[in-house]
Amino acid sequence: MKSIMDLLIWYNTLYVKPFVKAIQAQRKLFKRFDLDLFADGVPLPGLSENVMYQTCFSNLIKPSRKSAASFSFPMHRYQGYIEQDKKANRQFSMSIKHLNDLPQKQKYLCGLCYCQLSAETVSADRSNNKLGHQDGNVLISSIKCNCARKDMNLKALRFQKLFEFNSDRLVYSIDKEQKEIYSMMKANIAGGPSIIFNRYAKRNETKIRNGKVCKKVIGFDANALASAHKAFAPFINEVYDARRAGDVDESKAMIAEMMKLVGNSAFGRSGMDMTKHKEIKFESNDETIEKKIEHFTFHGLEELNGACELTMKKRRIKNKNPIHLSIAIYQLAKLRMLQFYYDCIDFYFDRSDFEYQEMDTDSAYMAFSSAFDRRTPGLFKEEWRGDAMVSLSSKNYICYLPDAKQKVKVSAKGVQQGVGRNKDVLNPAGFETVVRDRITLQGTNKGFD
Repeated sequence: MKSIMDLLIWYNTLYVKPFVKAIQAQRKLFKRFDLDLFADGVPLPGLSENVMYQTCFSNLIKPSRKSAASFSFPMHRYQGYIEQDKKANRQFSMSIKHLNDLPQKQKYLCGLCYCQLSAETVSADRSNNKLGHQDGNVLISSIKCNCARKDMNLKALRFQKLFEFNSDRLVYSIDKEQKEIYSMMKANIAGGPSIIFNRYAKRNETKIRNGKVCKKVIGFDANALASAHKAFAPFINEVYDARRAGDVDESKAMIAEMMKLVGNSAFGRSGMDMTKHKEIKFESNDETIEKKIEHFTFHGLEELNGACELTMKKRRIKNKNPIHLSIAIYQLAKLRMLQFYYDCIDFYFDRSDFEYQEMDTDSAYMAFSSAFDRRTPGLFKEEWRGDAMVSLSSKNYICYLPDAKQKVKVSAKGVQQGVGRNKDVLNPAGFETVVRDRITLQGTNKGFD
């Protein structure tokens, strides 16, 4: 390179072009769901949440609009509306003929929830509550919907009634009336049983419980047990279909991986702790900075060149995410993993023939004393099979075949592995060195600032 221009061209070719190409491909993926990567939510969890709710709410079942039996509007209720407007000093100009014509036009159905009406349940709901009962300002509805609407917008109430009709197909959110329950549930969010039982196992070298020699290391994945709840069946099927298509066609592998991330991110988003969200503000005026520091929402400060970066807590936080989803998924995952151990492995195998190496939320790795040829115990899917495994901590392990094939499965949370990064430490020799010599290895992450 002879100039800065040469350096910029090299950098643009090596990093910027692939980065832009990847963004364009990702943007095209979310266009399938009528979402703009840059307008509807840049972070993947936000987009995933939109995809999840979009697929769920697009298939809502609408109530039947079958006509009800005809009837005449009750005269005593008509007289009641006259007295009501008189007491409220509102103008009354509604004819009984108009009240008899409206139900006929609406097929004797409620104009809000579309339930069938009768002389006992019919009422005249004012569209504009500032005006009295007048021809053209009333909507025929049920007494129940009339009382529930109050000053609510007609469109909003219809949407609410549609949700109530689909209540068995949707997941309820926790509103402010149950804020104590929300706090209790948030405090009890706990991950799966991420446990390290044994740090090192190798074929024909280590022993199982100081007895039989290890012959095979196998990992099992519980995702094969996933079932689609009514509310999220379209979303789950969308993710699974994309992943199956990626298995069949290599050109769709990137879409398959992205949809896998979408599925995982939607789950993570449901358990997000929104109380930790902060606001970042930049100020250079000394007086303004002092006021911000003394404010009760002040959280932290970092001095910059001639200015300050202020971190402020949010004054209001709307806890709208359904954390009960993530809690239920975590608890069911724990139950599955415990059932797999006690009802399958520990029940059918002698303890001298196996030893758990590592367990995570939905997976388990274990060493067997003999070749284990059966592909799936129960309904679990075999995730990996090899001859050796080193487990350093939860989500930090390596499984490998110590032969010419060098088949390796590495998990190192927080450490980059793409494009051969950190391959000098994320290898069998590196992990074995940590266990054997009790040393610490360091990796390096690179990215855009």
